Amino acid sequence: MVLLLKKIILYCLRFPRRVWETIEVGFADFWGFVAIAKYRAVKRLGYHNAHNIISHEKRPRCLILRYDKYGNDLDTSFEYDQIDLPLKESGYEITTYAWDGNLISRHNLLESVLELNPDLIVLSSYVMIGGRIKNQPSIGFFAALKSFVPNAKFVCLWWDTCSNRFWSKFPLESVFDLHVAMENPCGMSLDITRHVRQKFLFLYSTHPRSTLIRPKEKDISVFFSGQIGDYRNNRKEYIDHLIKNGFGKHIYTNDRATQMPIREYFEKMGRARIVVNFSMSVDFHQLKGRIFEAMFTNCLLLESRNPQIECFFSDGEHYVAYDSKEDLLNKILYFEKNPAEGERLAQNARNLVLKEFTTENFWKSVNDFLGIKIPPRVDPKP
Repeated sequence: MVLLLKKIILYCLRFPRRVWETIEVGFADFWGFVAIAKYRAVKRLGYHNAHNIISHEKRPRCLILRYDKYGNDLDTSFEYDQIDLPLKESGYEITTYAWDGNLISRHNLLESVLELNPDLIVLSSYVMIGGRIKNQPSIGFFAALKSFVPNAKFVCLWWDTCSNRFWSKFPLESVFDLHVAMENPCGMSLDITRHVRQKFLFLYSTHPRSTLIRPKEKDISVFFSGQIGDYRNNRKEYIDHLIKNGFGKHIYTNDRATQMPIREYFEKMGRARIVVNFSMSVDFHQLKGRIFEAMFTNCLLLESRNPQIECFFSDGEHYVAYDSKEDLLNKILYFEKNPAEGERLAQNARNLVLKEFTTENFWKSVNDFLGIKIPPRVDPKP
């Protein structure tokens, strides 16, 4: 009864905020369409200098809309490494707007698109269903925006597609040219239409070679840092079992807002011999980013058995699967006694990731799907 009362009170406190956020989004969308209408009127009147689109055949341009912060108010999002940096290195001229930065007015976004005339517009973590934040325009606004730059390709990157709700509510729209699932290589869903699937690439989330994620001297036995609340509560029995058996020294279960800074996180992971991962998401197993982080740092990955990781890696060759909390503990104890075998598997995984699962290969797949040809880069003469 007390718990029910608490939930009711929390809902009542959140309700006014949600109403206000809905009003803000609606107001921002309204002024966005006013800006669109103004530019269309100016065009009809013949004042073409009002949106003078400049061609740029030699160097492609990309506009990126993404989150700037990781979520703990300390760190920059991984998305700089995974989106901006590799696109810069491949030859794109990059302009970035942050969803979580200062208010992105629809008018300013329209001005930027008209000025840049981008070849590629990348939306990361766009909210297509549910409540959008005020910095995210509607699909209708992007459709209108696309009419001004018909040659630009619109790409959405999705980091959490492993839920029934994502697929059952996914709209049958024609605005975006490509959707990329970053963590669902099996294309798992209970409800996905052929039309939607034809516009999806099922890839992965990794880091560039210049990343700070590096192997270090191995002085930590077992490492895990991640959340155990909400849909992740299935992890708790495993975590408790490891702590009970003496492997809790470097297990961290803070929520995102209080997690350790990213530099500390990668420093500790780099020192670990074994990294534990849990693959289950809301409704399906998921290819977590922690998989690639562990492999980059030359750690032995112990992963809950699932089909997603099997799309890319082999159990017993690149990682080790476990089936229960007892199995997990037994395998940790085994590799504690046989460190050379664990080191061999970890090195196999690192070699494969550095060769195949690169940001260069990722963005090449995207460009190939969209038919975008990137001119070869010419290094300036010394």
